[in-house]
Amino acid sequence: MQHPEPSKTAGDALLQYACPRCQAQLQASTRLAGTRQTCPTCKQSIQLPGIPSSAPATGENSTAREISNIPASARLALTCPQCQKRAFARGSQLGKTITCENCLEDILVVATLAESQEPVAEPSPITAVESLPGQDLKGTSPGGSPASESPIKLTTDDLLPEPSPPSVPPPPPPVPSPSSQPVEETYDLDHLDLENPKAVAEQVSKPPAEKEISLEGLTAGPADTRSTEQILQSLDPLGTAPRATADQADTNNSYRFSINCLLCGTRLNVSSDDIGGEVRCPDCHSHTTIREPRKEKRPSSKPLTAEKDQLVPGPPIEPARSVSNEGKKQAQAFMEKARAEVESKQEQFTETANRGWWMTILSSMVQIDIAIRILMHSIIGFLAVLTLHYGLLMEEGIMAMLGLFLFATSFIFFLALGASFLVSVVTIIETRANGDHEIENWPSLILMEWISMVPYMGISLFIAVIPLIIWIPLTEGLDPAIVLSVGSMLTLLLFAPVILSTLSAGTPAAIVSSRVMASIALRPSEWFKFAGFVLLLSPAMAGSMALLGGSGPWPILAGSASFMVTSFFYLHVVGTLGFQISCYRDGDRLDQLGEPGDEDE
Repeated sequence: MQHPEPSKTAGDALLQYACPRCQAQLQASTRLAGTRQTCPTCKQSIQLPGIPSSAPATGENSTAREISNIPASARLALTCPQCQKRAFARGSQLGKTITCENCLEDILVVATLAESQEPVAEPSPITAVESLPGQDLKGTSPGGSPASESPIKLTTDDLLPEPSPPSVPPPPPPVPSPSSQPVEETYDLDHLDLENPKAVAEQVSKPPAEKEISLEGLTAGPADTRSTEQILQSLDPLGTAPRATADQADTNNSYRFSINCLLCGTRLNVSSDDIGGEVRCPDCHSHTTIREPRKEKRPSSKPLTAEKDQLVPGPPIEPARSVSNEGKKQAQAFMEKARAEVESKQEQFTETANRGWWMTILSSMVQIDIAIRILMHSIIGFLAVLTLHYGLLMEEGIMAMLGLFLFATSFIFFLALGASFLVSVVTIIETRANGDHEIENWPSLILMEWISMVPYMGISLFIAVIPLIIWIPLTEGLDPAIVLSVGSMLTLLLFAPVILSTLSAGTPAAIVSSRVMASIALRPSEWFKFAGFVLLLSPAMAGSMALLGGSGPWPILAGSASFMVTSFFYLHVVGTLGFQISCYRDGDRLDQLGEPGDEDE
């Protein structure tokens, strides 16, 4: 749509506006106000501000007279063409645009007085207008500025001369409100110098100072006739604010509290004046009825009447002593204690690393608690195997009942042996792998303390016996001693890396650990030492199992004792291997502590 050219008619006013996109200054007739036009520069669709002027320039001199006679302080009533809401402007804004407070659209201010505006007496109509010769009335605006700068162009029909005095007396002025009545002032003329009229004229010609606040019309209250004691009694105990009077009781009793929306639970702040009404939730827009909150019973404060109830000042509080020195001493003591523990741990670590495999294992095996546990496990194992052996021999007649009893007894012994041996296995391996020489706290046989060790031991033992299960069917016709020795060696070799992987990872599912695999590649000599110990222990393990399968009590006792000694020796070997593997956590600490040749370099 092409932008229409502004009308050249003398009585048509122009509306100036700017394009919001290219900021081009454009003009259009006021008849197009409120419509959409296209900017000729950037082709942007623009909605013209304001509403079209309905008053033509010809034939209605009363409108022109109304425009010229509107004072700057007059109140104009307008209607927004978009939202049909009422808007108001001043006479000084005539011909300009204002913004609607409701829809934020621009409105052209036209000569429409507000309903509250007092009627103004119209001057008598003028039949003819005389223009001065040589005066161009088309290019003159009411303010004397060029027509190109004024938003509205006026013609000769819009210019009116000074109206003649009306023959009818003007209506009486409206009675002003009490707040707008002028204040009567009294002038003191005693200081005027009558001999110098010029100075008096200058002094009188000075305008009086403007007074922004007028107290005229305010009624003075009754004089306060209370005594000083009564005024002091009306104050609060702190003497900072007067007590509420009877007519202020309702106002002071108002308070604010919070309620929850019944639909979404939003916290709503309301006043006690709104009790019984409804409040709208800003989140879910539901209405919640405001109810009076429950009153809390608080202990009433009794006034101090007796002398014993009065507050007695206590002794003066001494200033707090500086605790910086004491705090520093305590911190230094803690730091020294921690440093001593770290140094002790490092010394123990160095001593264990430099001691070697045989000294570490033998020094741990001769400890009293280890010896007691070996003896206890040997006795329990001997009783378990012995009752099982005699239970198998009693199969006929009345002896079969005794055999069942021996089977039950054997099961109980095996269960106790398994629980205690499980605790010993996990505790010894963890302690030796951490570099500790002595075991301070052994777990008890309470179920909740050792039940978490069962998955580690069960998974490791299951994976370790897989080669034994595969090996036995392949050894038909071989000597049983060779079968047991090779099977024991395979089981002992596979059990160590699996149990170390699960314990280091903290989960029984981690049967393969990157730390264990890295230690095999970085320090193969330690694994060769471990394999050598396994070769020594495999025949002993096979011989102890052969003795356990004997027919007398003494072979069974010897087999049980040898099996426990061999098992505990193997557990110390696995723990020592775990200690050597743990040296790779912080960058091969074993090389820094255990080999003096590296230090010399």
